[in-house]
Amino acid sequence: MTGFNAHRAGLSALAVVSMGLSACAVREGAPPAPDAPAAAEEMAKPACYPKFPAEDGELWYLDYVDETECYRLGVCEDARAENDGTGQCHKWALGADEPALAWSERLTNRDLGNSIPPPEDLYEGFGEMTSESCFENCQPVPIRLSNATIVYAQPDTRSEVVDTLPATECVGQKSYKLRSSPTRGVVTETDHGYSAGDVIYSLAYEGEGAYLAWWRGGYTSAEHDYPEVQWEESTEPADPRAGYWLELVRADGTVGWALEPDYTDYGFCTIAQE
Repeated sequence: MTGFNAHRAGLSALAVVSMGLSACAVREGAPPAPDAPAAAEEMAKPACYPKFPAEDGELWYLDYVDETECYRLGVCEDARAENDGTGQCHKWALGADEPALAWSERLTNRDLGNSIPPPEDLYEGFGEMTSESCFENCQPVPIRLSNATIVYAQPDTRSEVVDTLPATECVGQKSYKLRSSPTRGVVTETDHGYSAGDVIYSLAYEGEGAYLAWWRGGYTSAEHDYPEVQWEESTEPADPRAGYWLELVRADGTVGWALEPDYTDYGFCTIAQE
């Protein structure tokens, strides 16, 4: 390296060090820089907005349903907007005062929506509870078995058999699981946002006559009274986890799961060896 180049390299290095020290001095004396906002937090997310008639024209409100349910409830500028007689309709938008966004292709393209099967092979449902039902640490509700009943270690007929309980024994009903496999059907009427010919799947009982459904590639809630559906008979063997399972407790503390056991005397027998 020539003397000139060596001198220039030394000056460059000194300049870099000086700039670094100067920057440090500025950073130490300056207020802390604000945290950069997360991009996801800054971006508005679309939501469902139903429209209601009002004295000054119309009002839009936020409704906490997903896009599939919003679409089914009624699309603005669509014949379905009049399905409840009030003129109410729904839009999928970034805000109440924002224009409606285009719906997902899986919603507007029925063939595409029908080609998307449910993502799970088993769904958890629930039934109505009564004051006699047991939760967590309460005392098990007693029932008297009508038949000899097999109990498993897990709510799965492939799991270990814990015991076979004799008929007439009074046991505690600790908890339950209601599991079902998807059942495929075809909607036979155009009503309540559904179209005749739509493929729909019944997934799990939601209580009070409603069931969780899979429709046009998304989840929605359907009623057993509507839409009218022609359900298909399954040729697949029953899932060993599906059905109504009761977790039973014997007087000696033995616990196991029984699949749809027959019983009587709900809440009116004594849990004891008989």
